[in-house]
Amino acid sequence: MTVASALMGMSRPLRGGKAVTLLATSGVAVVLAVAVLMFIGSVVGTPAIDHALYAHITVSLFVQRLASILLLVVAWNLALRKRSAWLITVILLTLSLAMRALPHPHALAFHVALIALQVYALVTLLVCRDHFRRPANRPSLRRALIVGLSAVALMVVVAVVGVIVAGHRMAGDATATWGTWPAALSHVFSVVFTTYEPMSVFDWVLTVALWACIAAAVVMVLRSAIYTRVTSPQEQARARELVLAYGQNPGSYLTLEDDKMLFFGHTVDGVIAYGIVGGVVVVNGDPI
Repeated sequence: MTVASALMGMSRPLRGGKAVTLLATSGVAVVLAVAVLMFIGSVVGTPAIDHALYAHITVSLFVQRLASILLLVVAWNLALRKRSAWLITVILLTLSLAMRALPHPHALAFHVALIALQVYALVTLLVCRDHFRRPANRPSLRRALIVGLSAVALMVVVAVVGVIVAGHRMAGDATATWGTWPAALSHVFSVVFTTYEPMSVFDWVLTVALWACIAAAVVMVLRSAIYTRVTSPQEQARARELVLAYGQNPGSYLTLEDDKMLFFGHTVDGVIAYGIVGGVVVVNGDPI
């Protein structure tokens, strides 16, 4: 993707205009509210609230708090219209609704209200999918994939080592227990993602390491594509010609400052001066 495609992609008019923007904002607000509710539940939660928030999965307080913080980060990036945040949110909402499809005996009213909010958020985000256009940074996506695969590999290695150790302890023959590796993976999954007691020092180290990988991968996925390019002397000279020929705005001369990046028209004779502030492209005045 080039600077041109990124700028033109962000500048395409939305179908529905303000109505779509308001609808998308309401969906983002619901996702943010659910994330805040998850964090509050991890601090002052009761068994009934835990059942309503996490359906049929028993989740430790550490995982609840970390997951809610990550969801808050995703919701914030969703508000910034990032495509990767939209995709992560849609996947999480779909999985959450799939888990809540089973009968739920606890906190029924709260459970139904939560389902209604998630359905609304999911439908809204799907309808307003064109609203979330900010592309992801492809090199950062590749790094996130490496980190994610490393986390999975770590879980597999720990499970295999656990099987070998158990085999030596129980029968003195590691090969006799290789068939139990799914149980070992299930044990690792329980330690990292659900409530498992008692947890040893190794269990805590494993949990922190894997969740650090997950958090790092999420942050990498959410990074926007930011293009910083150096203006060549030829481009600077061309911009000066355009400013002298067509610059009618009193601020047109700012186009020639060194801190500006230049985007030249392909079908028209013109230039746009812009900068990047906080990951957002800010255009300097009117096009020339």
